Amino acid sequence: MKRWQIDIGGTVQGVGFRPFIYRLACEQQLLGWVHNHAAGVTIEVQGNQLEAFKQRISSQKPPLCVIRELNVTALAPLSQTELEAEYQQRFRIRHSNSRAVKGALSTQVCADFAMCPDCLNDIQNPTSRFYRYPLTNCTHCGPRYTITRTLPYDRTNTSMAEFAMCPDCERDYHDPSNRRYHAQPIACPKCGPQIRWLAPSTDKRCAEQSFSHDQTFSSDQTYRVDQDYRGDQSLSSDQVLASARSAIQRGEIIAIKGVGGFHLVCDASNSDAVLRLRQLKGRPAKPLALMVKDSAQAKMLVRGERDEWQLLNSQARPITLMQKRSDADTQVAPNIAPGVPYLGIMLPYTPLHWLLFESITTPLVFTSANQKGAPIITDSQTVCRQFAGQLGGVVDHPRQIVHPCDDSVVSFTAGQRQILRLGRGYAPYYFALKRPLSAPSLALGAQQKVTLCLGAKNQAVLSPYIGTLDSLEMQTEFDRRCRAFSALHQIAPMHVECDKHPRYASHQWAKTQTIPRTLCAHHHAHILSVMAEYQLDEPVLGVAFDGTGLGEDNQLWGGEILLVNGAKAKRILHLEPFYLLGGEQAVHSPQRLLLSLLLNWYSFEQIQAFDLDAFQALDKQTLANWNTLWQKRINCYSTSSVGRLIDAYCALLTGIKHVEFEGQCGLWLEALALKAKSAAKAPPQFTLSPHNESGLSLFSFKPLFHRALSALSQCDSPQEKQACQVELASMLFEQLAILLASLCHRYPNRPLVLAGGVFQNRVLMNAIKRALSVHSTRLYASETIPLNDGGIAAGQLWLASLSQD
Repeated sequence: MKRWQIDIGGTVQGVGFRPFIYRLACEQQLLGWVHNHAAGVTIEVQGNQLEAFKQRISSQKPPLCVIRELNVTALAPLSQTELEAEYQQRFRIRHSNSRAVKGALSTQVCADFAMCPDCLNDIQNPTSRFYRYPLTNCTHCGPRYTITRTLPYDRTNTSMAEFAMCPDCERDYHDPSNRRYHAQPIACPKCGPQIRWLAPSTDKRCAEQSFSHDQTFSSDQTYRVDQDYRGDQSLSSDQVLASARSAIQRGEIIAIKGVGGFHLVCDASNSDAVLRLRQLKGRPAKPLALMVKDSAQAKMLVRGERDEWQLLNSQARPITLMQKRSDADTQVAPNIAPGVPYLGIMLPYTPLHWLLFESITTPLVFTSANQKGAPIITDSQTVCRQFAGQLGGVVDHPRQIVHPCDDSVVSFTAGQRQILRLGRGYAPYYFALKRPLSAPSLALGAQQKVTLCLGAKNQAVLSPYIGTLDSLEMQTEFDRRCRAFSALHQIAPMHVECDKHPRYASHQWAKTQTIPRTLCAHHHAHILSVMAEYQLDEPVLGVAFDGTGLGEDNQLWGGEILLVNGAKAKRILHLEPFYLLGGEQAVHSPQRLLLSLLLNWYSFEQIQAFDLDAFQALDKQTLANWNTLWQKRINCYSTSSVGRLIDAYCALLTGIKHVEFEGQCGLWLEALALKAKSAAKAPPQFTLSPHNESGLSLFSFKPLFHRALSALSQCDSPQEKQACQVELASMLFEQLAILLASLCHRYPNRPLVLAGGVFQNRVLMNAIKRALSVHSTRLYASETIPLNDGGIAAGQLWLASLSQD
């Protein structure tokens, strides 16, 4: 007979792990105990066949559990008398304690997961005490990260602490045979939070309130907001949902409290409602996410591969980007995703969502309830104030959202998953570091699509998406999230890593801290984020194509090929630089980018003679003024960005004049290229300059632009022009793929690592995969850590790990 102490780290809290250990130990007639603590889970156990017990822990663990560490310490076996005193001749779950391993990330906070099939059965079963309860959950599903205040993960440490369990929930909670055994958020209609309907008040009084952790609904507590809403305390859950459905079907916009924040919701088939929602959010063109009742309804809107349907139906329930059917506009309003070949679809992921869809036959817009430049909203008071007078009602409940968390956005590209926005269902994301950090560190990301990455010893954790830090509101939220994310993991950072761009708000925040900071090159961090996900520890050929980022030479980069060897990176090739004409204005004006790029190769008179669609709406004087600015280098910044090159190319092909959202031009070109019956084949339409004395070379797409100018000038009809646009759009992506294949031929022994938002383009990634099919090159592009700037923080922390002495 042996006695062991087993210490386990990973995602082992909030996933039904202790009940699983209890049942396993009882099956094998073992004695001892298991408990949670801030560093993970500890098991003390005595009996026979402990090796088999350990193997079953790893092989039969709960589906949401991730074990990253499992350490066994042999202890002296106890005598029968000692067993009685220590274990009471049984195995039990002991109360948690709050001990933590100082400066370690042993315990992982579980992500929030969609309603499981068993809970769906419960809310549909009239004999279940959870029948039609909108906040039903169990150990296999429901909120985790968003309700956790501190570790260990126990009810008292969550926002469910305010809700005392009724006798029935107490019984289930303590019953080892029940799937809600030690389910910390357990609640039912008798004892749990209730949903409420907050409707516009006709007498301009408000009986609604915000809910801090110690508040519940009360009709006698009021306050005034810009638009007052009255909460009716007498409505049942079914009546609340009926009110919400009625408002949606009348064409109203409502707000619904989700797992990680509020959503704005409207009928996706109602063009007027969608237009009003766009105006409400300040989002004129960016695609809006849809929630559909089930996969059958989704198949009326999109088509996809088996893996895409699996992603859509996975327990993470992300927004999944799938190719729009040609007749989708007959099912949803055309202004849902104008000019974009994909729809972002998600399925109901909470009981509330499922119940809402009972008598709604159309897809619904489900988009985060925040205006442009504002953080996601987690309380009803802010919803009422920010959207005063614009909502038909609010569905609210008093379970506090401790940590905001957006919906994840995922696509399936070139045979693998790509997470474009890390959020609900996938975050926090934990990964190992190759070398242990000498001190706990916090990496801050860049300026757009910001996430945080916290590291301690040899572990790291990437936060959910926060957003873009352009506004004061977002910068304030960033500060709050930095502190909250560190506090949740009980780690006090002693060092910060930030982007070297001095104008980034994250860089400015780092300067305000009293701890040391390290400045990281943007594109090196991009490549290292992919290496972190795949745990690569070898020299690689790294390609970073994105919109912009500050390079090692303090110029704006974005079309970079680097030889990366750990903490060292050498730039060997980049896009021929051109100017951002008008500085920041050029980022939103493809016309300016096109003119600037063409001025690299042609005279202003030649460009005028091309008579391009992109310049048709401009008067001659404006165009002449832009030329003067370029010639005199006034407010012009040099860039080597492939993202901006794509914008210019899109202007050439389509005449687009203004970009409403990041990546819009790439999506427009992707939409064109998807219409091609086959990939546009052509010899290389780029040039490579000889290496200079430092081994640096340039690539230029002048031949491709020259070919496009010539082809467009020969189009005599709209049909010819559209066919030409399709072929030329496809050709751009094929040429980029040929360029990368030629580099692999030049560096045959190095894996190819792709990073940056440009590689979120499906047509491009498929072209690269085809181009590399004749090579033996290993290709790496992230599946979980976003390829866009949402992955920068992970790369920064990986760099900190590699830089340890």
